[in-house]
Amino acid sequence: MCPRTALTLPTRQRGAALVIAIFVIVVLALIGLTVVKLIRDSSDSTITEVYGTRTEAAARSAAEVFLTQLFPLTSNTANSSLCPARVNSVPQSLVLQQNLNAVGLDRCTINVYCDRLSLTAPYAGDHYRILAQAQCNAGDFVFSRQLLLEASDGID
Repeated sequence: MCPRTALTLPTRQRGAALVIAIFVIVVLALIGLTVVKLIRDSSDSTITEVYGTRTEAAARSAAEVFLTQLFPLTSNTANSSLCPARVNSVPQSLVLQQNLNAVGLDRCTINVYCDRLSLTAPYAGDHYRILAQAQCNAGDFVFSRQLLLEASDGID
């Protein structure tokens, strides 16, 4: 009796280990794919944050460069000839356009638009609206930022 029982047990259990091994392999593969996807998403998120910050820095730099031209340190008045009179709700006149070549901003372009409104009584002076736009390319991604600044000259 003993030899017969020993022969029948292995035939009943044949293939059970194979099913368990396939199940473990599939589960581990799904966990691995999930981890890879999380790492890729984290990488994309970091790239988006870095290039978004660079694009905002480019827009701020463009606005600051134009403000130094509009309000030169060597003069007490603004260079109002740079900004045409206001006609729309958003500045439409392109006053500065440039491709940047600084490290980190070498794939960025900037555009600055400006308009001017001469104030009437009881105020005197000019009110300027400056729209700075920046666009940076990073492979398949394109990032853009806009800053709208307002400045005044000689408001009494």
